[in-house]
Amino acid sequence: MVDLLRTAIDLAYKLHAGQVRKGLPLPAITHPCDVVRRLVHWGIEDYTVLAAAILHDTLEDCNVTPYTFSQAVGPQVTAIVESLTYDGPAGNAEAKQAWIDSIGRKSPEALIIKLADRICNTEDFLLTDPAYARTYLEKANSLYIAVYERQEEIKQRFGNAGIEAITEADDLDERMP
Repeated sequence: MVDLLRTAIDLAYKLHAGQVRKGLPLPAITHPCDVVRRLVHWGIEDYTVLAAAILHDTLEDCNVTPYTFSQAVGPQVTAIVESLTYDGPAGNAEAKQAWIDSIGRKSPEALIIKLADRICNTEDFLLTDPAYARTYLEKANSLYIAVYERQEEIKQRFGNAGIEAITEADDLDERMP
């Protein structure tokens, strides 16, 4: 399974090569690495979940297809990444919000990755656009509610990761301007 994670990391680095993080003068790969770091901090050691986390933005941001993923990292990782990929109309805030809300009903893997992603992005907004950070965090309220409502399922799957996630989101909320 370590090979799966190594393959996913190599693929993410290759696909994000030359991309820069929005609003920050950092390579784009720093964001998925931050998401993986946060998941590990929460106690997640599942290599399939970590592989999907490192690749979570690639279908949206890179020139790659699910078939390419499946060949490299298998159908489980591919399915999680696909469930984390917004493929609705660009610039349609209502459609994007409906998609975010739908993640609360998806797999516990998708839910915990998206929550880590949202927290990482919010922390970036605190650095680059503090006025928007709270709005961005609040757009994910349905995710926090889903983690709370599904805490038994998440605890069985990931131990205390759900509790850690909610605690971190609460701490982040308290740091908002």
